[in-house]
Amino acid sequence: MTLTQIIYRTALIVIAVAILTALGMLLFPVIRDANALRDEKAALETEIALKEDRIQQLKSYQERFINDPDFVEHTARELGLVAPGETVYEFSTETR
Repeated sequence: MTLTQIIYRTALIVIAVAILTALGMLLFPVIRDANALRDEKAALETEIALKEDRIQQLKSYQERFINDPDFVEHTARELGLVAPGETVYEFSTETR
């Protein structure tokens, strides 16, 4: 192998390494951003699923309010409401 061939092969290796390094430096931020976007997408999909579950729960409550008078009365009682004509007695728990 002649000196010219050694210099030529060495130069090709150096150029190849330089090109690969440059490509790596250019692609690293793109890959990092893609990973960040993928993680953000996964978090948003989880949030969407939770909100869809909440919407279904609220639709269920809405349906029960429309069709179930016992549920309406139970909910009203939990809120401290009374029906017309009812008398409310409050007892003190304090001892004298």
